[in-house]
Amino acid sequence: DLMEHTLYSGWVGHTLYQTTEHLLVDEAQDTSRHQWKILRVLIESIIQKPHRTICVVGDPKQSIYGFQGADPEGFFLMRPFVKAWVNAQSGLFYDVSLTVSFRSASVLLNVVNAVFSDTKRTGMDFLPHTSVHQGRPGVVTFWANTGQGLDYSDLSAAWVSTLHRLLQEGVFLPSQNRPVQAKDIMVILPRRTTFFKILQDQLYQSGLLTGKDMTCKDSPVLAMLVAWCRVVVHGDDDVALALILSGMSRFSTECRVFSSAYQRGRRSIWQNISNQCEHQFFSAFSCYIRNISGIKTSLRLLDLVIYWVYVDGGMTFLSAIADKHSVQNAVDVFITALQTWHDPEDAVGFLDWMMKSDTVFKNPMGGGIRLLTIHGAKGAQAPIVILPDLPESVEKDDPEYWRLLYVAMTRAQDRLYVSSCKSTSPWYQAIDQAMMGAAVRERQRPDGEGALSVVSYTVSDTLSDMVPETVLDDAGPWRPKPNQSLERAEEPPILDHIENADQTHPLGQSEILFAGKKLVYGSFAWLLSGLPDNDWAVPSLPNHQPACTENRALSFSRDAFFYRRRGESLHQLLDELPRSDPQHWYAFAQRFLHQQGLGQRQADIWAKRVVALLHQPLLQPLFFQAKSEVEWCGPGHIRRMDRVLVGETDLWIVDFKSTRMTELWESMPYGHQLQMYADLMRPIYPKKRIHQGILWLKQGVLQWHPESQCWSQCGAF
Repeated sequence: DLMEHTLYSGWVGHTLYQTTEHLLVDEAQDTSRHQWKILRVLIESIIQKPHRTICVVGDPKQSIYGFQGADPEGFFLMRPFVKAWVNAQSGLFYDVSLTVSFRSASVLLNVVNAVFSDTKRTGMDFLPHTSVHQGRPGVVTFWANTGQGLDYSDLSAAWVSTLHRLLQEGVFLPSQNRPVQAKDIMVILPRRTTFFKILQDQLYQSGLLTGKDMTCKDSPVLAMLVAWCRVVVHGDDDVALALILSGMSRFSTECRVFSSAYQRGRRSIWQNISNQCEHQFFSAFSCYIRNISGIKTSLRLLDLVIYWVYVDGGMTFLSAIADKHSVQNAVDVFITALQTWHDPEDAVGFLDWMMKSDTVFKNPMGGGIRLLTIHGAKGAQAPIVILPDLPESVEKDDPEYWRLLYVAMTRAQDRLYVSSCKSTSPWYQAIDQAMMGAAVRERQRPDGEGALSVVSYTVSDTLSDMVPETVLDDAGPWRPKPNQSLERAEEPPILDHIENADQTHPLGQSEILFAGKKLVYGSFAWLLSGLPDNDWAVPSLPNHQPACTENRALSFSRDAFFYRRRGESLHQLLDELPRSDPQHWYAFAQRFLHQQGLGQRQADIWAKRVVALLHQPLLQPLFFQAKSEVEWCGPGHIRRMDRVLVGETDLWIVDFKSTRMTELWESMPYGHQLQMYADLMRPIYPKKRIHQGILWLKQGVLQWHPESQCWSQCGAF
């Protein structure tokens, strides 16, 4: 309305003209009619000035959010409009069709092409897709019905059995270069139907599905986390206080909620417990709330939550509400939501959003398989995708009907499995026809599913190609080839003297709870520890520490996130120092690290380590010629690689780690991270050999992947 208002439209257009240089519209197929209307005004406002750019990216085949107002037709109507404006300004207009997939293997795309090649049937403009992973093996399996139909329970049981078999056999995944794990499997259904519920229940009972989507309403742990945050932020929130006190009553009857609300008149619960000086627990609890509320302005809410959960007894408190696995899932969901909140300073807005009944959180699944609807799977991918049931033909007039199938099939990277309870679905018939037109490698009944009236058709590359890039020895499990190399730089004497100088570790949960351990007077863990014996007296014993203050909270925060913040500081140093005068390296590094929270001695030790690394001849290319902090932007995420060194025939990816070194690559937790980096860079540099390595900053060791080599052993760069 403001953009079209008679009085204000000129001012809006002038402001956009002066301040906007570039316009990017992503996921344009999901843009609504009203949003396209706004975009027209934006384009008219900014394109009149030279050197402006407009980029519109969208795939109408993936427009499946019509219930939210998505208008894919607007995408096609906007194209001639933008082209006319660009040509009028003597600009350049590019209409680019993207048909190369960076996700799926060729075999999967061949089936997708066969299903959607009949544009008259699907009503979609479709160009055949090709895969960037030419030669990567893939498998498509289709269970064709031989009877009238399949019972929901029988089909569900068959898929549960098949999933167990896939995991037990350790089917190799070329995209991951390792055997399959439960987290690599995604089961997709069109809607939450009766079959969805039956399959979900059987997967839970079998232990394959380990998490559910959750809201604050159905997750008591999530509700308790929100309540604690609301107490920290607001202090006198009666509902949140009552919930926290009810949780503490599980440890002792001394802190009954009834006592906090009884005969309080018009006073809030907070006012009531604050005035009960004779009540030991309420007196100690109100002191804790005052302290934590007083320091919240110094720390982010995220820092306070992580510290409370993992250091200050929060995990023990939450574990009294639910089992350990449910608690960890809820904590992961809450912390992820807080990390991705658009404004880290807006704690009030975040908590209000969390409390909404329609705010649904995706469970991290704890390593289990994922069971999703097609709408929930949009934007996701998995090495193995299963479509266990296809919708009835009653939906064939829906304009999004075939788009839903396209989205579902293109989520798979290595393997796609399809079945259906009934054979009357147009999806079923289209896939059946596509499979019959392909070179079927196998035709058999699914193993162990003799009760099902189905025949399994499989299309794949040469099955002998489906082997890992590792060797199988007599011991049985997959192992890397035995050519791992550890390359140590020439170390000056300083590294030998300081190798074990810092043994500081952040407090872990096992170090703080409870018996016989030092607890901080006034902390949450101290409150919990005193509940059974009603011991909240002012400290007189020598094992009590001073009360929690703002400075002490900052110190706790530094300890809790010591490794993370130290690592960030060292990364920044190694990025900045090579561009400065070597004479000032040590003084600058020592001062910078001390400002970042390291003690004087630790700052001195790490400054010497950093300077020693920068002087190593072997590492000179890494610090002075490699690309630093390289970002790779993909769908929904950004990956940052510490160093990328590009050679004539080779490319080296090196990550920096400031923690304790892991001797064997196969037992290192960072191996998957480096492999992901290599997979991201391989399409960009398809003709180069990619090497992966880790520089352990503490030990001064450059450790290589078993199949990688150092630049000193390869060609020029």
